[in-house]
Amino acid sequence: MISCHHYLLDDRIYKKEALTLVQAGYDVVHIGYGEVFEDYYTEDTIRIIQLKRTKTGKLTLNDLFQAAQKVSADVYHLHDVELCRIALKLKKLPGRPKVIYDAHEPFSDNLKDYWRERSFLKVLMNDIPAVFAEKRILNKIDYLIATEENVASRFRKKNPNTSIIYNYSYFAPDSQLPEEEKEYDAIYCGSISKSKGIFLMLDTLAEAKKQGYNLKLAIVGGFSNPALKASVEEIIQEKNLEENLLFTGNLPLDEVSRYYRKSKTAFCLFPLNRTNQLILPIKLFEYAAFGLPVIGSNFGHINEIIQTNGMGTGVNPHDAKEVAAALIDLVSADKYKEYIPECIHCVNDKYLWENQKANLLQLYEGLLIRKKSKTWQSKLISIHDSKKLIYTKDEDGFTLPDFSHAGYAGGNKEIPDVPVILTIDSLKGDNTEHIQRHIDFLGSLPLNENGFRGALLLNAGVYEVYGTIYIRHHGIVLRGKGDGNDASQNTLILAKGNVPNQRDVIVMGNESGSNWEKMKENTKQAIVTPEVKVGDFSFEIENAQGYQVGEQIMIYHPCSQAWLNALNDNRWTEGLLPIIYNRYIKKIENHRLTIDAPVFYTLNRNVSQSYIYKPDLEGTIHHIGLENIRMDIETAGEEDEKHAWQCVRIQSAENGWMRNCTMLHFGQSGVITNQASRFTIENCKALDPVGRIEGERGYNFNAFVCSQQLLFRNCYARNGRHHYVSNGTSTASGIVFLRCISDGAYNANEAHRKWTTGLLYDNLKEINLRPVTGWRKLVYHSQFVLGLYNRENIGTAQGWGAAHSVCWNCDVDAHYGKIVIQKPPTAQNYAIGCQAKDITGRYKLSSSYTPGYIEGQNQPGLEPESLYEAQLIARK
Repeated sequence: MISCHHYLLDDRIYKKEALTLVQAGYDVVHIGYGEVFEDYYTEDTIRIIQLKRTKTGKLTLNDLFQAAQKVSADVYHLHDVELCRIALKLKKLPGRPKVIYDAHEPFSDNLKDYWRERSFLKVLMNDIPAVFAEKRILNKIDYLIATEENVASRFRKKNPNTSIIYNYSYFAPDSQLPEEEKEYDAIYCGSISKSKGIFLMLDTLAEAKKQGYNLKLAIVGGFSNPALKASVEEIIQEKNLEENLLFTGNLPLDEVSRYYRKSKTAFCLFPLNRTNQLILPIKLFEYAAFGLPVIGSNFGHINEIIQTNGMGTGVNPHDAKEVAAALIDLVSADKYKEYIPECIHCVNDKYLWENQKANLLQLYEGLLIRKKSKTWQSKLISIHDSKKLIYTKDEDGFTLPDFSHAGYAGGNKEIPDVPVILTIDSLKGDNTEHIQRHIDFLGSLPLNENGFRGALLLNAGVYEVYGTIYIRHHGIVLRGKGDGNDASQNTLILAKGNVPNQRDVIVMGNESGSNWEKMKENTKQAIVTPEVKVGDFSFEIENAQGYQVGEQIMIYHPCSQAWLNALNDNRWTEGLLPIIYNRYIKKIENHRLTIDAPVFYTLNRNVSQSYIYKPDLEGTIHHIGLENIRMDIETAGEEDEKHAWQCVRIQSAENGWMRNCTMLHFGQSGVITNQASRFTIENCKALDPVGRIEGERGYNFNAFVCSQQLLFRNCYARNGRHHYVSNGTSTASGIVFLRCISDGAYNANEAHRKWTTGLLYDNLKEINLRPVTGWRKLVYHSQFVLGLYNRENIGTAQGWGAAHSVCWNCDVDAHYGKIVIQKPPTAQNYAIGCQAKDITGRYKLSSSYTPGYIEGQNQPGLEPESLYEAQLIARK
């Protein structure tokens, strides 16, 4: 491990990461700077190499590199952005060591916001080169670690080998001291600076004093510079605050904990800027570990964590009166005690370092440290230093298709931040017409050059909705303040009543729907290429004269009897299941068309004559979004079904998104898509459906008919039947579930019915598997939670659910979970690098289908970690 700013025995690097690795049997060396040169082993057998700074304190990166070179490590773990400047040199050392870059903060944003507080020479000579070095190495480094999602998302765009490790709370939650031993009304721990709110804290104490409250604050940490210390001391004298403050200076960890125990509340007051919207200060979680309710900034990640976990209150970090009011409210009547259980609970459940150790160890196992576990690549796809992907055909001649065209704008553009044009507050009673009127007003405005009209912002509050809200105009975003459960800080749409029966709460797109099979006159042209193979982007047609680059087309594979015969399945009838691909023309050469995304099934003229046409999709809505909203449906609980049925329906829509939304208590779907293409649904939660646990219910994320090129990323589903499901038959394809979590599913995540093609489960994680009991235990053996297989006569003769679909690097629990992968006639399905107790072709004991392609079961270290992300990087 190498650092240039951290104390060599600090909390984050030494006490957590280094000690965790040593306890797992690894040899660890930590190289960094100090006041003297030292090379020694600690009691924990960690070798410390401390290099002496120059007289000017200048960081000599070459000295760090020379010391690292002498160590000859298998892995170099870099902890500061400046070290990016030596990252590629380390990779070129003998033995080709692996290099990790561990980003504790969004440094490039920090620099934009704080450069005025730093010397011009330091910014010019150190900070700016570091920022450029970070950008340069992101796609060349072996692994990237972030402590929160925004930095991780930025890294993943360049490198799929990125993980979030919550490196926050080292302290285990502790019991509280008796009330009489609480000496401080509040505590602040960390460096003392203007950007960390020191002047606001002083003003807060002064404001409380005006109101008759003589409160005491403990400040644990050192001043960033002598001039600031002098200014602070002057204000303390001016406002007569000497008896209200204790400055301890920097303290060892065990002494810091003593002051936590003596305090009632804690401050985390960062001023509003882009950086502070992204950061998650480590002290936020240390405070919570000691049961201290946090008075924190009312924006960004800080506020999200506080509100989501019920661990304090958000305030305006520029308003001393508001901060003082919050502090007085918590301490004057001992209200702070009410927060203690939730604070400790949230740290115990998620953020305690004990719960993060496994993630660090798994990462290192995949990076060949001490040759414990080598990375490996699939026989079907390999990744090279240039990030170029090399594909190899399987034994049937099939190639893994490119899934990277899923998502907003076909994966080609970032989701934009659309400016707010209108802002409204909630009204008493039904808000349906109130919200709809403002959406429709936005719809009357002109589109800008990017295809947007603007965003409608719903301020924090509860919006009762008795009807359906429609986002039915191009270029509109409906945005809330957040999807947490505190309506004073977040936007909650509460769907009440059941008129009409089992309605949708929000419809994104055209409620009347569209017909993908409706073609414009005289545009039908037969495909004359004998075989357009799975993964192909081009083919020839009879006559291309009527087509132009940029036009939208449908590729239509009729459901012929010959094709059904090739499938050897008599459950389906001729004409029932046409395969349709929604595409745009990228290039025309003579009569050969190149399209924007591949086909996901081989179009064979011998069994079905495929053709193209221009679709009549008038009414399809483009460029729409839904953000930062919590949707809850009022129900009677248990098996009640007289309530709203879908939280969000995306219908007859293209090029849009949902992000940071939570959906609760739906009957059928949190999100359902139909006639929808090129959409991203990210950072969304679909939780706890209400209704009978049986068919046509409990599809938390539900890709229905004519759903194509959809990306579900970083989503979370709980207590549904089929959490992540393609339910759209042969018109659904190119759907990616990336880094999603499935919690307590009653049934499998799967391609549900009738020939979905090109479905990718990428890094899906299954947790809290439900036990198999009764006769099911005899039939199914273990918890079947992920499947690409033949569902036979289940439901509406569902038969083959998937073809040319992939489970990549999924974890369904190696002790209990079961993945079923079967090979359909004329196609293949794949499970590569997955963790499961059983990966098999047997859905149940009576199954007799050929297993699909299974490779690397329970073998960690699959490279690339994410197929979608690697494919996206490779084509850009």
